[in-house]
Amino acid sequence: MPAVSPCDAPLLPRDLFVRLIEAAGDGAAMAETSDGRQPLCAVWPVSAQPTLVEALAGGAHPPTWRVLESIGAQRVHFEHREAFANLNTRADLAAIAERVARGEIDLHGP
Repeated sequence: MPAVSPCDAPLLPRDLFVRLIEAAGDGAAMAETSDGRQPLCAVWPVSAQPTLVEALAGGAHPPTWRVLESIGAQRVHFEHREAFANLNTRADLAAIAERVARGEIDLHGP
């Protein structure tokens, strides 16, 4: 079962994939927070390959969440939305580092 996550989200929960795999069973699962779906944090069944090939045919780029939902992905809720923060700039990194230093974000939590 392929598991995926973005390279610019360094605060992902330690139990992310354990919980997703457990929820997925033989299917798919994606993370969700109060901000909504987090489809770049997901597990996919190998059996979804034909669906992915069809969805990407002709250079199409459908939303990842839409493809996951089309194969019946389970949503797994994670309480701490900041764990899914994308850090794309030095300013993003500095802002998160400041919050960690103030104790607002626990890097040793789940």
